[in-house]
Amino acid sequence: MRTTFFIALAATSALAQAPATAPVALSGTADGVAIPKLANAQDEAVTSFMVNHQRQPTSAAADQQEIAATEQTLTCRYLKTAIQQAGVARAKADLGVSATPQDIAAAKLQLNFIAHDPQKLWAAAQERTQALVAGLTAVYDQAQDAQQVYQEIIAPHNIDRQDWLVQVYNHRTKAQRDRLAQTLNRTPDFYAKGQRDPNTIKYFAEGQKLEGAVDQHLAATDPTFSTYWNEAARNTTHPDPANTIVGGVYSHIRYLAQKRAAWWQAENAKVQMNLNNPSVAAQCTNLTEQTVVAVPPPL
Repeated sequence: MRTTFFIALAATSALAQAPATAPVALSGTADGVAIPKLANAQDEAVTSFMVNHQRQPTSAAADQQEIAATEQTLTCRYLKTAIQQAGVARAKADLGVSATPQDIAAAKLQLNFIAHDPQKLWAAAQERTQALVAGLTAVYDQAQDAQQVYQEIIAPHNIDRQDWLVQVYNHRTKAQRDRLAQTLNRTPDFYAKGQRDPNTIKYFAEGQKLEGAVDQHLAATDPTFSTYWNEAARNTTHPDPANTIVGGVYSHIRYLAQKRAAWWQAENAKVQMNLNNPSVAAQCTNLTEQTVVAVPPPL
């Protein structure tokens, strides 16, 4: 274990020499909006390999094939996410969805009700980051053995080996380590920011309003959907601002979920995607598919 761990941490130059799975970084847009993270898929695939095997990949065919397969999986995931996000933007425009001050106020109430403790989150983040900064300093600046550093500095803070391995790989440059250290300047307020951030609240409010607009659209064109939708509304309760319990006949609720998914799939199919390497998308399946929301069967 000591040897493989050291190899995974120290032989970063060997990684740079490994054959690349794509000569040109993949890039593209969905409805004109740049798709993020595509160019990072290979690095993330390499990191995944290291986490799974706790060693550097070699030029062996098996290693490179595994990395290529993971990279393709990640790329398909990023493309599908981009299509769904573009589909949401398109649907908002098509259905005329925008958040009113009343919508914003209701969304803020729901977000503020969601329980979490910013002070506790801050304390946990501080402990983890302080341990990582100390450990990374020992490995990179003091040339200490990574295994010993893990045992003495990292493990006592409940950070597992694979997590440590990923952090060492992701912070192998001084600039990366400096950015990590700068996060120690955050205050507890940082962890409550998401609930008060205007963009977060607006996006949440528009998302809820969009769900209602889609249902209204489907009810206007599908009498069965309309009947089941009104039935579900009569049997829906709100125990608190953050929770909704939908009641009704199981098969009817399932029908609603399937019709919503089909509508979104058709909306996603309208998204115009442009890639500098279109063959990559051809290897992905069900890019526009919308997963049917799971409906628990009756007890």
